[in-house]
Amino acid sequence: MPRPEAILFLSVSSEQTMSLSSSSGKEISVLLLRHGEREDEVNLYENPEDYKLLSKKEKLDPPLTSTGYDQAAEAFSKIFRTNSSQNEKPTALFCSPLKRTVGTALMVASAVDNKNNSHIVLPTNAEGKSSPTNSIPIVMMNGLCHCAARVYNIGGARVAVSKGLVDCAFNDTLASTLPSLLRTMRQGQSLRDGQSLPSTVQFWKEDSNTSFAPMTDSFSILTNPTMMISENNGEKQHITDDDFHRTVNRAVFQTAQAGLNKCILVTHREGIRYFARTVCRDTSRFSTPYCCIGKFRAKIEYYTDNDTDSNSSTSYKVEWKFFGVTQFENFQPFSTVKGEEKSQDQGKEAGL
Repeated sequence: MPRPEAILFLSVSSEQTMSLSSSSGKEISVLLLRHGEREDEVNLYENPEDYKLLSKKEKLDPPLTSTGYDQAAEAFSKIFRTNSSQNEKPTALFCSPLKRTVGTALMVASAVDNKNNSHIVLPTNAEGKSSPTNSIPIVMMNGLCHCAARVYNIGGARVAVSKGLVDCAFNDTLASTLPSLLRTMRQGQSLRDGQSLPSTVQFWKEDSNTSFAPMTDSFSILTNPTMMISENNGEKQHITDDDFHRTVNRAVFQTAQAGLNKCILVTHREGIRYFARTVCRDTSRFSTPYCCIGKFRAKIEYYTDNDTDSNSSTSYKVEWKFFGVTQFENFQPFSTVKGEEKSQDQGKEAGL
């Protein structure tokens, strides 16, 4: 993976400079959530002959099993149940465009009641940018799949997306993919046990480094989405960044700019390992089972440099700290006691 430093400097456009002072030095709690059980790996161990018949695309971008959806529902339930303080600020939710991460992100609707309390919001402070009727906004960031081994090995996220190997990367292909994902999801135990009607969700995409555009209308996970946002001319190619580190930093920056203090990124085990090992230089032993949660803190600082023509440019850096990986069943929120997090969590694998 590129960009191995724990402090990564990034430029800020002139449109962003108005609210920098309010978020400079701000710490963001970041949860990297691995997806649930994937269909192809079950075939690999239980039906190896069937696995051999899978295409390159099916191995690169498999969906979740019904067990995987159950794991995702339990993980989100645990995350939000342990962060249920009335003073808790809303959270931003981002996901990789692969089917297994999209399916995982969908299950937030079974765990979070966004109808009566906006627990999850679109990470923007721009007017007119919000999900309708308290629907849960899920921001698709194509660069979050760059760390996945099969994606990385064929040349990265940009190559995978451009070759049509990632169905959920575009509005039109997402529209044709969601119904099959939802059918498998409805087979899961989490939706068979008398669960109340879940919140609605809406997918968004990055249409610039600082702005979002809707990919779908708001829909319930119990019904197929009937209204999808059509692609505008020239917008077929969403932002696809071949730098996982930079993509995550951008999500953190957008979270801070919106006045939030926490974000969840649904991604891949390689991404958790990369940030723990390479960025934070952690040397402890830990494993990354399905729906495990990597706990990190990111601190943003801004700098303005004047050039010889008396023009100024603003950059920001993000400093990262790692506080361990935990199975979702054992997840605990960040400690409110200063200094306690490191002694309890950093370098540990809670519950493993």
